[in-house]
Amino acid sequence: MTITGYHNQSVSLEPEVTEMSLEASFDDGATWEQVATESMGDNVFTARITHPKLKDTTGAVSLRVRAEDADGSTIEQTIEHAYGLK
Repeated sequence: MTITGYHNQSVSLEPEVTEMSLEASFDDGATWEQVATESMGDNVFTARITHPKLKDTTGAVSLRVRAEDADGSTIEQTIEHAYGLK
Protein backbone atom coordinates (compact mmCIF):
# COMPACT_ATOMS: atom_id res chain seq x y z
CA MET A 1 0.00 0.00 0.00
CA THR A 2 1.30 3.47 -0.84
CA ILE A 3 0.25 6.48 1.25
CA THR A 4 1.01 10.03 0.13
CA GLY A 5 0.78 12.90 2.60
CA TYR A 6 -0.09 16.37 1.37
CA HIS A 7 -1.33 19.71 2.68
CA ASN A 8 -4.37 21.82 1.97
CA GLN A 9 -3.82 23.71 -1.27
CA SER A 10 -4.03 27.03 0.60
CA VAL A 11 -0.59 26.35 2.12
CA SER A 12 2.03 28.05 -0.05
CA LEU A 13 5.13 26.31 1.36
CA GLU A 14 4.36 22.75 2.29
CA PRO A 15 6.51 21.35 5.11
CA GLU A 16 7.68 17.78 4.60
CA VAL A 17 5.59 14.96 6.07
CA THR A 18 8.06 13.48 8.55
CA GLU A 19 6.00 10.72 10.19
CA MET A 20 3.20 8.47 9.02
CA SER A 21 1.62 5.75 11.12
CA LEU A 22 -0.99 3.23 10.03
CA GLU A 23 -3.27 0.95 12.01
CA ALA A 24 -5.63 -1.69 10.65
CA SER A 25 -8.73 -3.20 12.21
CA PHE A 26 -10.32 -6.44 11.11
CA ASP A 27 -13.20 -6.30 13.63
CA ASP A 28 -14.94 -2.99 12.80
CA GLY A 29 -12.63 -0.94 15.02
CA ALA A 30 -12.95 -2.97 18.23
CA THR A 31 -9.18 -3.55 18.14
CA TRP A 32 -6.38 -2.00 16.09
CA GLU A 33 -3.05 -3.44 14.92
CA GLN A 34 -0.03 -1.25 14.17
CA VAL A 35 1.23 -1.61 10.60
CA ALA A 36 4.86 -0.73 9.86
CA THR A 37 5.38 2.16 7.44
CA GLU A 38 8.50 3.11 5.52
CA SER A 39 9.30 6.56 4.14
CA MET A 40 10.15 6.59 0.44
CA GLY A 41 10.82 10.36 0.42
CA ASP A 42 8.75 13.17 -1.13
CA ASN A 43 5.93 12.62 1.43
CA VAL A 44 5.36 9.04 0.20
CA PHE A 45 5.20 6.10 2.61
CA THR A 46 4.63 2.41 2.01
CA ALA A 47 3.03 -0.24 4.21
CA ARG A 48 2.24 -3.93 3.92
CA ILE A 49 -0.88 -5.17 5.68
CA THR A 50 -1.02 -8.84 6.62
CA HIS A 51 -4.63 -10.01 6.76
CA PRO A 52 -5.88 -12.69 9.15
CA LYS A 53 -7.98 -15.56 7.85
CA LEU A 54 -11.38 -14.34 6.63
CA LYS A 55 -13.21 -16.35 9.31
CA ASP A 56 -11.32 -14.35 11.97
CA THR A 57 -12.56 -10.99 10.63
CA THR A 58 -15.83 -9.15 10.03
CA GLY A 59 -15.09 -9.29 6.30
CA ALA A 60 -13.71 -5.76 5.96
CA VAL A 61 -10.59 -3.80 6.86
CA SER A 62 -10.75 -0.40 8.55
CA LEU A 63 -7.73 1.90 8.45
CA ARG A 64 -6.49 4.68 10.73
CA VAL A 65 -3.70 6.93 9.46
CA ARG A 66 -1.83 9.59 11.41
CA ALA A 67 0.62 12.00 9.80
CA GLU A 68 2.92 14.70 11.17
CA ASP A 69 4.85 17.33 9.23
CA ALA A 70 8.13 19.12 9.96
CA ASP A 71 6.22 22.02 11.57
CA GLY A 72 4.56 19.66 14.08
CA SER A 73 1.09 19.80 12.51
CA THR A 74 -0.78 16.49 12.70
CA ILE A 75 -3.83 14.88 11.20
CA GLU A 76 -5.57 11.59 11.92
CA GLN A 77 -8.12 9.97 9.65
CA THR A 78 -10.11 6.78 10.14
CA ILE A 79 -11.69 5.00 7.20
CA GLU A 80 -14.26 2.44 8.30
CA HIS A 81 -14.64 -0.54 5.95
CA ALA A 82 -11.89 0.79 3.68
CA TYR A 83 -12.04 -2.44 1.68
CA GLY A 84 -13.58 -5.89 1.86
CA LEU A 85 -11.88 -9.25 2.17
CA LYS A 86 -12.68 -12.34 0.13
